[in-house]
Amino acid sequence: TLGSRPLLHAVDRDLWISQLPPADGSLLSASLTRVTAGAATTVRGSDFNTYEVIPSNDAQQTFVLGSGEGGQELYLVEGDALRLLLAARIESYTTLGDRSLAVLTANPTNDTLDIWVSDGTIAGTQPMAENIDGIPISSRRDMLVAYQDSVFFVKESTAAGTELWKASPEEAPQLVRQLHPRPGRAEQLFSDRDGVMVSITDRRPFPVWVSDGTTDGTILAFY
Repeated sequence: TLGSRPLLHAVDRDLWISQLPPADGSLLSASLTRVTAGAATTVRGSDFNTYEVIPSNDAQQTFVLGSGEGGQELYLVEGDALRLLLAARIESYTTLGDRSLAVLTANPTNDTLDIWVSDGTIAGTQPMAENIDGIPISSRRDMLVAYQDSVFFVKESTAAGTELWKASPEEAPQLVRQLHPRPGRAEQLFSDRDGVMVSITDRRPFPVWVSDGTTDGTILAFY
Protein backbone atom coordinates (compact mmCIF):
# COMPACT_ATOMS: atom_id res chain seq x y z
CA THR A 1 0.00 0.00 0.00
CA LEU A 2 3.02 2.31 0.27
CA GLY A 3 3.28 2.53 -3.50
CA SER A 4 7.04 2.05 -3.69
CA ARG A 5 9.33 -0.91 -4.15
CA PRO A 6 10.87 -2.34 -0.94
CA LEU A 7 14.58 -3.13 -0.70
CA LEU A 8 15.42 -6.49 0.86
CA HIS A 9 18.58 -7.22 2.84
CA ALA A 10 19.47 -10.64 4.27
CA VAL A 11 21.66 -10.42 7.39
CA ASP A 12 22.49 -13.70 9.11
CA ARG A 13 19.02 -15.24 9.72
CA ASP A 14 17.14 -11.96 9.58
CA LEU A 15 15.40 -10.25 6.68
CA TRP A 16 15.50 -6.45 6.60
CA ILE A 17 12.97 -4.51 4.51
CA SER A 18 13.69 -0.89 3.62
CA GLN A 19 10.53 0.73 2.24
CA LEU A 20 10.72 4.07 0.45
CA PRO A 21 8.12 6.74 1.34
CA PRO A 22 5.12 6.85 -1.01
CA ALA A 23 4.85 9.47 -3.73
CA ASP A 24 1.50 10.73 -2.40
CA GLY A 25 3.16 12.13 0.74
CA SER A 26 1.06 10.07 3.15
CA LEU A 27 4.29 9.17 4.99
CA LEU A 28 7.20 11.56 5.43
CA SER A 29 10.01 9.05 5.86
CA ALA A 30 11.13 5.61 4.81
CA SER A 31 10.42 2.65 7.06
CA LEU A 32 12.82 -0.07 8.16
CA THR A 33 11.43 -3.47 9.20
CA ARG A 34 13.31 -6.45 10.66
CA VAL A 35 11.80 -9.92 10.24
CA THR A 36 13.12 -12.58 12.64
CA ALA A 37 11.62 -16.07 12.92
CA GLY A 38 8.44 -14.87 11.22
CA ALA A 39 7.98 -11.86 13.53
CA ALA A 40 8.26 -8.34 12.08
CA THR A 41 9.55 -5.34 14.04
CA THR A 42 9.50 -1.83 12.59
CA VAL A 43 12.65 0.18 13.31
CA ARG A 44 12.83 3.91 12.61
CA GLY A 45 15.26 6.75 13.18
CA SER A 46 14.95 10.30 11.89
CA ASP A 47 13.09 11.20 8.72
CA PHE A 48 15.06 9.67 5.84
CA ASN A 49 14.30 8.91 2.23
CA THR A 50 16.21 5.60 2.24
CA TYR A 51 17.82 3.19 4.66
CA GLU A 52 20.77 0.96 3.81
CA VAL A 53 21.50 -2.05 6.03
CA ILE A 54 25.21 -2.77 6.58
CA PRO A 55 26.02 -6.11 8.23
CA SER A 56 29.29 -6.28 10.15
CA ASN A 57 31.44 -9.39 10.49
CA ASP A 58 29.74 -9.97 13.85
CA ALA A 59 26.34 -11.56 13.32
CA GLN A 60 25.02 -9.77 16.42
CA GLN A 61 25.89 -6.30 15.15
CA THR A 62 24.13 -4.45 12.32
CA PHE A 63 24.74 -0.90 11.13
CA VAL A 64 22.19 1.22 9.26
CA LEU A 65 22.87 4.19 6.98
CA GLY A 66 20.00 6.64 6.65
CA SER A 67 20.02 9.11 3.75
CA GLY A 68 17.86 12.17 3.23
CA GLU A 69 17.88 15.72 1.93
CA GLY A 70 19.65 16.93 5.06
CA GLY A 71 22.52 14.45 4.79
CA GLN A 72 23.31 11.01 6.13
CA GLU A 73 23.50 9.40 9.53
CA LEU A 74 25.12 6.14 10.64
CA TYR A 75 23.29 4.06 13.25
CA LEU A 76 23.70 0.82 15.18
CA VAL A 77 20.58 -1.31 15.58
CA GLU A 78 19.61 -1.89 19.22
CA GLY A 79 16.48 -4.01 19.46
CA ASP A 80 13.71 -1.96 17.86
CA ALA A 81 15.64 1.33 18.02
CA LEU A 82 18.57 2.98 16.25
CA ARG A 83 21.56 4.45 18.10
CA LEU A 84 23.08 7.47 16.30
CA LEU A 85 26.85 7.11 15.78
CA LEU A 86 27.81 9.64 13.10
CA ALA A 87 26.18 12.40 11.07
CA ALA A 88 28.18 13.13 7.92
CA ARG A 89 28.21 12.92 4.15
CA ILE A 90 29.29 9.32 3.75
CA GLU A 91 30.91 8.43 0.42
CA SER A 92 31.92 4.81 1.04
CA TYR A 93 32.26 2.19 3.78
CA THR A 94 33.77 -1.21 4.51
CA THR A 95 33.73 -3.65 7.41
CA LEU A 96 36.96 -3.70 9.41
CA GLY A 97 37.91 -6.59 11.68
CA ASP A 98 35.31 -8.49 13.67
CA ARG A 99 33.13 -5.70 15.02
CA SER A 100 34.03 -2.41 13.31
CA LEU A 101 32.99 -0.37 10.32
CA ALA A 102 35.19 2.13 8.48
CA VAL A 103 33.48 4.96 6.57
CA LEU A 104 34.82 7.54 4.12
CA THR A 105 33.24 10.95 4.70
CA ALA A 106 33.41 14.25 2.83
CA ASN A 107 34.90 17.14 4.80
CA PRO A 108 32.54 20.13 4.42
CA THR A 109 35.24 22.68 5.27
CA ASN A 110 37.52 21.83 2.34
CA ASP A 111 37.81 19.47 -0.60
CA THR A 112 39.21 16.56 1.40
CA LEU A 113 37.94 13.32 2.92
CA ASP A 114 38.08 11.76 6.38
CA ILE A 115 38.07 8.09 7.38
CA TRP A 116 36.11 7.22 10.51
CA VAL A 117 36.03 3.91 12.34
CA SER A 118 33.19 2.72 14.56
CA ASP A 119 32.92 -0.26 16.88
CA GLY A 120 29.21 0.36 17.35
CA THR A 121 29.58 2.64 20.39
CA ILE A 122 29.52 6.44 20.52
CA ALA A 123 32.91 6.57 22.28
CA GLY A 124 34.35 4.11 19.78
CA THR A 125 33.30 6.16 16.73
CA GLN A 126 36.36 8.26 16.00
CA PRO A 127 38.25 9.75 13.03
CA MET A 128 41.03 7.41 11.89
CA ALA A 129 42.52 9.67 9.20
CA GLU A 130 41.63 13.27 8.37
CA ASN A 131 42.01 15.71 5.47
CA ILE A 132 42.90 13.13 2.82
CA ASP A 133 43.13 14.57 -0.66
CA GLY A 134 43.50 12.95 -4.05
CA ILE A 135 40.75 10.32 -3.87
CA PRO A 136 38.92 10.63 -7.22
CA ILE A 137 35.27 11.66 -6.91
CA SER A 138 34.01 9.17 -9.49
CA SER A 139 35.63 6.29 -7.62
CA ARG A 140 34.92 7.10 -3.97
CA ARG A 141 32.08 4.61 -3.65
CA ASP A 142 34.34 1.72 -4.63
CA MET A 143 37.70 2.95 -3.34
CA LEU A 144 37.69 1.89 0.31
CA VAL A 145 38.32 -1.76 1.21
CA ALA A 146 39.64 -3.60 4.26
CA TYR A 147 42.33 -6.23 4.55
CA GLN A 148 43.41 -7.61 7.91
CA ASP A 149 43.37 -4.60 10.30
CA SER A 150 43.85 -1.83 7.72
CA VAL A 151 41.73 0.02 5.19
CA PHE A 152 43.10 0.63 1.70
CA PHE A 153 42.31 3.41 -0.75
CA VAL A 154 43.67 4.87 -3.98
CA LYS A 155 45.03 8.41 -4.28
CA GLU A 156 46.03 10.20 -7.46
CA SER A 157 47.73 13.43 -8.47
CA THR A 158 49.61 14.82 -11.44
CA ALA A 159 52.89 14.72 -9.51
CA ALA A 160 52.56 11.27 -7.90
CA GLY A 161 50.37 9.40 -10.38
CA THR A 162 48.09 6.60 -9.11
CA GLU A 163 49.01 5.27 -5.66
CA LEU A 164 47.77 2.64 -3.20
CA TRP A 165 47.57 3.85 0.43
CA LYS A 166 46.54 2.25 3.71
CA ALA A 167 45.55 3.40 7.20
CA SER A 168 44.55 1.73 10.46
CA PRO A 169 43.35 2.78 13.93
CA GLU A 170 46.95 2.35 15.15
CA GLU A 171 48.85 3.89 12.20
CA ALA A 172 48.60 7.11 10.20
CA PRO A 173 47.98 6.85 6.45
CA GLN A 174 51.02 5.61 4.57
CA LEU A 175 51.90 4.98 0.96
CA VAL A 176 52.02 1.30 -0.04
CA ARG A 177 53.19 1.69 -3.64
CA GLN A 178 52.82 3.73 -6.78
CA LEU A 179 50.70 1.76 -9.26
CA HIS A 180 51.01 4.01 -12.31
CA PRO A 181 52.98 7.20 -13.06
CA ARG A 182 49.83 8.92 -14.35
CA PRO A 183 46.67 9.82 -12.38
CA GLY A 184 43.21 8.47 -13.13
CA ARG A 185 44.30 4.91 -13.80
CA ALA A 186 42.57 2.93 -11.02
CA GLU A 187 39.51 1.10 -12.31
CA GLN A 188 38.47 -1.10 -9.38
CA LEU A 189 39.67 -1.83 -5.84
CA PHE A 190 38.61 -4.98 -4.01
CA SER A 191 39.92 -7.41 -1.39
CA ASP A 192 39.61 -11.00 -0.24
CA ARG A 193 41.43 -13.14 2.31
CA ASP A 194 44.53 -13.25 0.10
CA GLY A 195 45.05 -9.49 -0.19
CA VAL A 196 44.02 -6.29 -1.95
CA MET A 197 43.61 -6.11 -5.72
CA VAL A 198 43.57 -3.04 -7.96
CA SER A 199 42.82 -3.10 -11.68
CA ILE A 200 44.46 -0.40 -13.80
CA THR A 201 43.03 1.12 -16.98
CA ASP A 202 46.35 1.31 -18.78
CA ARG A 203 45.62 -1.00 -21.67
CA ARG A 204 43.50 -4.05 -22.42
CA PRO A 205 43.48 -6.51 -20.82
CA PHE A 206 43.56 -4.40 -17.66
CA PRO A 207 46.67 -4.92 -15.49
CA VAL A 208 45.91 -6.09 -11.94
CA TRP A 209 48.05 -5.33 -8.90
CA VAL A 210 47.88 -7.62 -5.85
CA SER A 211 49.03 -6.37 -2.43
CA ASP A 212 49.54 -7.84 1.03
CA GLY A 213 49.85 -4.31 2.45
CA THR A 214 53.62 -4.02 2.07
CA THR A 215 55.64 -2.35 -0.66
CA ASP A 216 57.59 -5.49 -1.57
CA GLY A 217 54.39 -7.54 -1.39
CA THR A 218 52.58 -5.34 -3.93
CA ILE A 219 53.19 -6.94 -7.29
CA LEU A 220 51.83 -6.77 -10.81
CA ALA A 221 50.10 -10.13 -11.00
CA PHE A 222 48.47 -9.88 -14.40
CA TYR A 223 49.39 -7.73 -17.37
